[in-house]
Amino acid sequence: MLILSFDTSAQSCGVALTDTEKVISEIQLNRGSKHSEQLLPMIDHVLGNAKKTIGDIDLIVVSSGPGSFTGVRIAVATAKALSQGREIPLVAVNSLELLASNCLCPKSLIVPMLDARKNEVYTALFRRKEEGLLRVSEDYPSKPSELFTSLKEEESVIFLGENIEPYRDQIKAILKERALLAPVSFGSIRASEAAFLGLEKYRAGDLADHFDLAPTYLRKPEAETSWEAKQGG
Repeated sequence: MLILSFDTSAQSCGVALTDTEKVISEIQLNRGSKHSEQLLPMIDHVLGNAKKTIGDIDLIVVSSGPGSFTGVRIAVATAKALSQGREIPLVAVNSLELLASNCLCPKSLIVPMLDARKNEVYTALFRRKEEGLLRVSEDYPSKPSELFTSLKEEESVIFLGENIEPYRDQIKAILKERALLAPVSFGSIRASEAAFLGLEKYRAGDLADHFDLAPTYLRKPEAETSWEAKQGG
């Protein structure tokens, strides 16, 4: 079984080709907000490296958010088009869960953070158990200071994400030695991790409909909010 997976929910853009046991080909680029230009060439590159075509793919897995409104929309639209055009089964996975999956620490509360703009982050709380990653909270947007303060009673907290370094001093001031910041290499979502999480959902029968699948937005896009404000004015 060949799985094509991709994520564009944060600054980096990743594409992977896997089977049920290993990563065959994977590429990740971090060039900011160029996902619309990068995604399809990256898919072609990953498939070409393995001497495969889209017709060889048995499952498509996409990270459907939360994250960058534009990035998530690009990924979901691409996944739906490829799935519908080739009648390939489609699975959607959560971007914060994927990011949290990078952390194998069993004793700490795991706190992935994705930039939500407007001086906020998207986050959710997880713990690593023997049976795998356990979700402790739903996804939610938060002011960073409010998030850090809400966790000050925790014994050990590990933060990870592409943009956590600017918050280092604030985190340490509130949580002191009980806070850890994951290394940079753990801060990006891996498309190959999306593939294996998506495979679990596929085996459980949790498929997405390529007609109904929508990006996961935790708040309305800014353009929609601005439009509604003008209509109300």
